[in-house]
Amino acid sequence: MAIRKPTAATPKTGPMYDAMAAALDQTMNQFTAGSIIKGTISGIKGNEVFVDIG
Repeated sequence: MAIRKPTAATPKTGPMYDAMAAALDQTMNQFTAGSIIKGTISGIKGNEVFVDIG
């Protein structure tokens, strides 16, 4: 098995990044602490619970 070097990170700039960042900000503003939403538990690790809400 060959050891591969990590690739350079993609720069976080440009119109596509800006559009995705804006969409994420808009989505995350819909949720507030204490909100109850529907979702499916996709995993539990230690004291963390991963919930698929999409």
